[in-house]
Amino acid sequence: MTKFFILFLSLLLSSFLVSAQSEESLEAWRKDVIIMNVSQVNSEKDDYGPAFYETGIVYASSRRRNGPIDKRTGDTYHDLYYAPVQSRGTRARPENFSLNLNSQTHEGPLCFNAAEDVIYFSRSDKVRKSDQRISMRIYEARKGAIDWENERQMSFNNGDFTYMHPSISPAGDRLFFASDMPGGFGGMDLYMVEWLGGKWSRPINLGPNINTSTNEAFPFVHASGVLFFASEGHPSIGGYDIFLTNLGDPDERVINLGQPFNSFEDDTSFILDEAGKTGYFASNRPGGMGKDDIYSFRASEGLRNMASSFVMRSTIGLINTDNNGAVPLAAVRVFEKNGDSLEENIYDYTYETDANTGERKLVKVLKDVDSIKKIERVTDRRGEVVEAFQSEKTYLILVTKAGFETAEYEYSTIGKTVPERIEIPISPQSCFNLSGSVRTDAFEAIPYADVRIVNQCNGKERLLTTNRSGEFSHCLEIGCQFKILAEKPGFQAKETSVSTVSIRGNRSMNLSIQLNQQQTSILNTPIRTGTTIILSNIYYDFNAYSIKAGAARELDELASVMQRYPSMEIELIAYTDSRGEAYYNLELSQKRAQSAKTYLVEKGIDS
Repeated sequence: MTKFFILFLSLLLSSFLVSAQSEESLEAWRKDVIIMNVSQVNSEKDDYGPAFYETGIVYASSRRRNGPIDKRTGDTYHDLYYAPVQSRGTRARPENFSLNLNSQTHEGPLCFNAAEDVIYFSRSDKVRKSDQRISMRIYEARKGAIDWENERQMSFNNGDFTYMHPSISPAGDRLFFASDMPGGFGGMDLYMVEWLGGKWSRPINLGPNINTSTNEAFPFVHASGVLFFASEGHPSIGGYDIFLTNLGDPDERVINLGQPFNSFEDDTSFILDEAGKTGYFASNRPGGMGKDDIYSFRASEGLRNMASSFVMRSTIGLINTDNNGAVPLAAVRVFEKNGDSLEENIYDYTYETDANTGERKLVKVLKDVDSIKKIERVTDRRGEVVEAFQSEKTYLILVTKAGFETAEYEYSTIGKTVPERIEIPISPQSCFNLSGSVRTDAFEAIPYADVRIVNQCNGKERLLTTNRSGEFSHCLEIGCQFKILAEKPGFQAKETSVSTVSIRGNRSMNLSIQLNQQQTSILNTPIRTGTTIILSNIYYDFNAYSIKAGAARELDELASVMQRYPSMEIELIAYTDSRGEAYYNLELSQKRAQSAKTYLVEKGIDS
C-alpha cells in the first residue's frame, strides 16, 4: 500500500488473494450500493484518509507539485486538503486546508471532535536512530479566528515508535489510533486512550480479537459504537480489507465489510455518516486516477454488516395485569426464531374438537416446562431480567410462574441498534391447571386418545386429544366438579373426576389415567375381499418407522390369520400426522408400511 511506504512505516505488505464473490452471491442490499470515484478530489498521486468536515471532507494527498521530495517515493510530502460540496452534490476543486498545519513534513490522516473546533492529525516527527525510518506522531490543534493554532503533540506519544490515524469518539472521551509500540500482537496494532481526570490515559491495546500478527490501521469509530478499521491479518478478499466490530459486543466479533467496499487490492480509511448510509473510503483498485483514490458510496438500506454486529442488553420487565405491579421470581426463557422454527422445539401437537361443529383440528400446545432444555433466567424483586439480544433477529420470550398464566411474547430487533425496555404483561391464573396422561396397563403412553372433560356446574364439554406422548392439559374453572372420560379404540374407556371446589395453595395438579386393552381378535371378525382392518395399536416414535417392542400385538394376530389362509393377499397402508412437508410424510408413510411388511415376513408370511 503506497501510503504506508510514504509514511515510512515498517509494514510488510503481503497481498494475497482469496476466491472472489460472484455477483450472484452478493446479498440483495449490496447490489443497491453505489460506489463512485470522487474524481474532483483525486489526483495521479496518493489521495486517502478522508474525514467529514463542515460541508465536505478533509483528506491527505501528495499532489503538491513543488516542495521537499520524499526520496523513498519520489513524491512530495503529504499535505491536508479540503473539498467542499457544491450544488447538486458535486465537489469543488480541493484547496489547501491550513497554512499553519501543512508543513515541510508529512501530515496524514486526521479527525475532528463533534464541534469541529479541535483537530487530531498524524505528522511525521523524526528519523529513528535504529533504522533511519521516520516515525509518526499524533498532534492536536484548535480552531482560531483565521487558521488552526496551538498545535501540540499528544501526551501519549513516546520514544521512536509510530502513533497515527487518530479517530475520536462522538463524546470526545476516547481516541483510537494505530501504533507499533512494544507489547502489541505484531506490526501495527489498534489502541485507545481515555480522557480521565483532565488528561489522556495510557494507551490500551484493543486486544487479540481485533489485532493480529500483521497490521491493523485506519480506525474510525461511528456514532453507533461500531469501529471500522483496515487489516491485512484477518481473512480478506485481497490486501488490506475494511472490517468492523461492535465495541459493545462482549464477543468482539470482527466482520469483513465485503464487496463492493473491499476489492483484490488495498481498501482503507473508511468513514460513515451518522445515518449509516453514505460515506467514503480509499482504495488503489484498478480504474482509479492515481495511486490511492478516494471513493464515495451510498447504501440505500444502510450497512447490513454493521446492523448484524449489534448486541443489545435489553431489560425484560414483567407487569402484573391485576395491579400493574412487578412480578418477581418468574422464569424467563428466550428462544431465537428462524422463520416459524425455534432454536428448541417447545411445542407438542394434539387434536381438539370444536364443540359446535364437531370438527377435529391439529393444535399446537406448549410442552411441560420441566422438559424444556433452555436455561431459565429468574426476574429480580423489580420483576426484571437483562438479556443480550443479537440485532436483526426475532425471538420468542416465554414467561412462566406458579399462579400465573404462561406468557409467550414475540420480540424483534430488526432495525434496532440500542437496548430498550421490553414490558410483558402477565396475568394471575384464574383457573386450575390440569396436566394429565393416558397410559396402558403396561404404563406405555397412548397417543391420540380422546379425553372428554365435562364441567358439571354448567354442563359444558371439552373434547381433547392426547399428544404423541399420551399427555394432555386443560385449565379448569374454579369452584366446580369435573367428569373426565378417556377412551381409545381397542381399550376400555375409563372415567374419573376432579374438583376445584375450595382450592387452597397450588392451583395445579397431575392426573394419570390408565386404560386396559380390550381382548378382541381379528380372528373373530368375518373377513371378505375388500375388507379394511384398522391396526390401531401399532405405534411409531415421532419421525421414526421402526415398530416399537410390545406394540405389534395386532400384527401378530394378522400373521396368524394369514398363516391359516395362505392365499390371502393384503395391502398395507400407513400414515403420519400433518407435520412436515408432504413429500417427506409420504416417504415416512411408505417406510412405516414397509416396516410392517418386514415384520410379517419375519413371522413366516410369504412376501
